[in-house]
Amino acid sequence: MEALAEFHAKTGNTEYAVILYNHVLALLHNKRTGDTFLPEDLCRAATVLNNVAGVLMRGAPTPETLDTAEDFARRALEVLGDAAKNKKSISPEDLQTCAHTFAVTLFNIGSLREMHNDRDTARAFYQASLKRSKELDLPEGISEAKQALRRLDRESTPPPSTDITKPST
Repeated sequence: MEALAEFHAKTGNTEYAVILYNHVLALLHNKRTGDTFLPEDLCRAATVLNNVAGVLMRGAPTPETLDTAEDFARRALEVLGDAAKNKKSISPEDLQTCAHTFAVTLFNIGSLREMHNDRDTARAFYQASLKRSKELDLPEGISEAKQALRRLDRESTPPPSTDITKPST
């Protein structure tokens, strides 16, 4: 189901992708204990939550879709926090997935905050993503975070003055 959701996301069928990702989340939901997800499913659930946020960010998002995307991304961060608390129950491979998802989720929230014109918060998330990407040696994450930070720097620099003062005669 995840692979089909990824296919729909890549081909621009956002609605189908979101529906399928939500089905995956429902399947991962732990109905037995009442907890949201079993410890061994936390990293996968966080990845799916972040994927939903990413899909919703594509195209020309509305304020509502941006808010929904941020809700999914922040939920992914919560689930990643749960994974950190339960890391003894999680395989090393899944912990690596969690670490990578954490860096990407931080970047996505930075992008969402930038789209909301909240540059200070965006900068903090981009910096956190850059730090995590460096720790994990993720070249693409490092590059994307640096590029986003440079973009914010350019936008916060006032344009050169266009006032031309005439010399006094």
